[in-house]
Amino acid sequence: MRKRGKSHRTITLELGVSKTCVMNTIYKLTEAGVVRINCVVAGLERHLCMKRHICKMAKSNRKAPLPTIKTEFENSTNVKLPTMTISRRLWENGLYSYVPIKKPQLNNMHKRNRRNWCRGKKWYMEHWGKVLFSD
Repeated sequence: MRKRGKSHRTITLELGVSKTCVMNTIYKLTEAGVVRINCVVAGLERHLCMKRHICKMAKSNRKAPLPTIKTEFENSTNVKLPTMTISRRLWENGLYSYVPIKKPQLNNMHKRNRRNWCRGKKWYMEHWGKVLFSD
């Protein structure tokens, strides 16, 4: 990433690691030519893999609640994660939960008022064919 001209800050934001971690890795790479995969890099790799896996599961079933995603993830990977961690990973990837707003049902008075309004308009059938009611 550094060879492609990205700054330390950009790399830290993309990978989700500290600036020190990125700077030390780049330093080791330039000094020794090889970076030994230690627990930090392996942990980062595991973190990114889990993040992709969680998002893939959430996208495959868009209406699944968070506890269902959590149990599916734990069953498939044998890794226990807190619910908030899974929620944060979904938020990081732009997957939010929404509750649809319930609209009120039309009662007899609403229907009567709509019918009276329609009768008050002296339109022909071709005019009414162009009208769309969206309650």
